Amino acid sequence: MTTPRPRILISARDPATAHAVGPLVRYARTDSRIRFTLLAQSPALEILQRSVPDVRLLSFPTLSEPKQLLTAARSLLEQIEPDMILSGVSGPDSGVDEALLAAGGQQGIPRYALQSFWGDINDSLGEVAETFFVLDRQAARLTRQRYPVRTIPIGSLRHADYATFDIPGMRRLRRKQLGLDSRQRLVGVFGQPLGDRPGYLETLHHLAAKSTIFPPCTTLLYRPHPKETDAQRDRTLTILRQAGLTVHLDSEPLAEPSLCACDLVVSAFSSCGLDALYLNALSPQPLNSVLYLLFNPDLRDWYRSYTRLSDIPPVSAGMALLCSEPDELASTLQYAMQPRARERCWKKSDQLSPPQQAARKIIDTLVADFDV
Repeated sequence: MTTPRPRILISARDPATAHAVGPLVRYARTDSRIRFTLLAQSPALEILQRSVPDVRLLSFPTLSEPKQLLTAARSLLEQIEPDMILSGVSGPDSGVDEALLAAGGQQGIPRYALQSFWGDINDSLGEVAETFFVLDRQAARLTRQRYPVRTIPIGSLRHADYATFDIPGMRRLRRKQLGLDSRQRLVGVFGQPLGDRPGYLETLHHLAAKSTIFPPCTTLLYRPHPKETDAQRDRTLTILRQAGLTVHLDSEPLAEPSLCACDLVVSAFSSCGLDALYLNALSPQPLNSVLYLLFNPDLRDWYRSYTRLSDIPPVSAGMALLCSEPDELASTLQYAMQPRARERCWKKSDQLSPPQQAARKIIDTLVADFDV
């Protein structure tokens, strides 16, 4: 008698989830115990089209109204008839992941979620998954504080491929492409789709104003978030160029080469900071410092309300730096650019959970649950 194989519907909307789903799908294709259908919404759709081009990929329309999202999700569930749903955690608004969780809950389908940031849950459509695959024990604790859900630490699935990277080679090549020599310093500013928040714009203005403290050989590299609009991107470029420094727009398909090239990675609280920390952990020498900017009261309050976190976990672990007061930005930027700050972030990054077995842990869990 043939053992039934569960059909798993895997969904992704945000870039962080797309980068995690790529390694998962490549592993899942080799596991005969399961079947899967891959569904994505932009901007994850374009990322997965590049990373797993030989996998059939269903697209989910760009919708924003909850009723439209739920109608589209119900229709897909009727067509695919999955035994399980494995979604990302996207946000801050709603998309395919949240719609599938809500529609799947109404139909009694077991639901799982891939978490990319400590304690991240999006209940904007009133439902969450029963099981969360999380980064580590701290993420598990923070998640359970928000909801009484099952949590399984697996490490960071999206960083599983980093062990195969030639990190020093990526750094040399990207810096050469940008026209930088070893004496010049590169500060990467990694954007987020928060351009409508006054606190985010004020943060960018303050950063531009304080960038005058950088030495003359400093260049800025701005990488927009894939969900930023053209208008938001252009506005950020204008703000940063007020600093009088050379500013490059990073339009490369992948963020990792630019992260390797940077001496300092700056964001409000982008997941690119975690990417940089994993690259640091696998680098034979210090790459960069990671600095989060949460000194604006409006942005800080929004972050705490959205994430339910009082801090940023990599900062608490000593792996990254934080500026929490406006008048401390100049001194924090000066410290973050120093070799001792980069070495500190590099040494502390060895606390990160190894991600190499994450995909197997996920599939093993799904198969075991289906067999119960």
